[in-house]
Amino acid sequence: MYGEIHGEKHMPNLNNFITDITTKEVARQNKYRVEVWGPGGSYGPDLDLRCESISFPGTNVRTVPDTLRYGPAREQGQGMTYGPFTATFICSPDLREKVWFESWQQLIVNHNTWEVNYYDSYRGEVKIYQIDNQNKDTYNIKVTEAFPKTISPQDLSWSSNDSYQTVAVEFTYRYWLPERLTPLSGDSLGRRRASGLGQGTQEQIKSDFLRGSKWG
Repeated sequence: MYGEIHGEKHMPNLNNFITDITTKEVARQNKYRVEVWGPGGSYGPDLDLRCESISFPGTNVRTVPDTLRYGPAREQGQGMTYGPFTATFICSPDLREKVWFESWQQLIVNHNTWEVNYYDSYRGEVKIYQIDNQNKDTYNIKVTEAFPKTISPQDLSWSSNDSYQTVAVEFTYRYWLPERLTPLSGDSLGRRRASGLGQGTQEQIKSDFLRGSKWG
């Protein structure tokens, strides 16, 4: 059973796969770090250390049907859309993490006058890093024009059995892009150490993608 990649036969090899899994590293969900930058380059209070969980945001190609031809309609790309993502932070006794995000939201909408500020005055940036077992960055993204849309409710309960308090923040943003690719050994895409995805002409992007698709 095999497929073809750019005219070349590609035969899956189970033994090579088992060897890779047992002798090389795999990405771990608990190996990451984050940077949360507020408006004007302000930095959150130890948020990088207190981020209990976060997600790499996804991407979606917005499509429209091509109905100008006979037969089943094709879906063709029209643009990109990006969904929000949520990060959860462990709180200090004075809830300074929650206060920092509340202050950021105050820069968006003044809670006394209900006036909305200019967009450029409240947008920030979030960086999310995947790290390896040696705590070295292997992949990271920059989330552009981000701001905290939602600060989730915080539960209080006598029956919580002394659980620590957290605050979950949902970020909205304009778009995100990988800043750099520094992958595992043997990865032909990674050996190129691309300076960034989405940079350069369409022909350069296509050429880089096709070269990187020939794994092995």
